[in-house]
Amino acid sequence: MSSTTLLSPFSNNNFRIQNPLYGIPRQELMRQVEEFTKEKGFDDKLELFQKAALLAQNQKDFENMPELSDGDKELIRRETTRTSIPSSDTNGSA
Repeated sequence: MSSTTLLSPFSNNNFRIQNPLYGIPRQELMRQVEEFTKEKGFDDKLELFQKAALLAQNQKDFENMPELSDGDKELIRRETTRTSIPSSDTNGSA
């Protein structure tokens, strides 16, 4: 392979994109989120960005995240299952 050959996820069945948040300790992740929200003027949305970062880091473990309320967890459960789709949405009728 020449130095100008680019790897593409579409041409390599073993290609995996690693989550850029993987391995960042929770305290450091929260610090980065706080810095980001201050820098971008989203101070009033800090809690929302923190929850989003934790979910983006490890979405499969959302049930064990104390930062998420029971309501948050219920919404995530509904979003990750097909049972919450109303039947009128599945048959194409209004």
